[in-house]
Amino acid sequence: MNDVFLGLGQMPIVNDIGAVGSKDIITIETATLDLIKKEGLIEKNIPPYFKHVNRIPAISK
Repeated sequence: MNDVFLGLGQMPIVNDIGAVGSKDIITIETATLDLIKKEGLIEKNIPPYFKHVNRIPAISK
């Protein structure tokens, strides 16, 4: 993994998932979320101010 952060002060919270491309933004977003879900989050790199965010979606009825 490349540890160059380009001026950002935050470690990555997901490993490199590659690149996706399409003319359909919904397809891109869906594929990106699926890849992130498959790869998983790097829990130790999640900033403390995001620890309270619920990462398990609620079941809507």
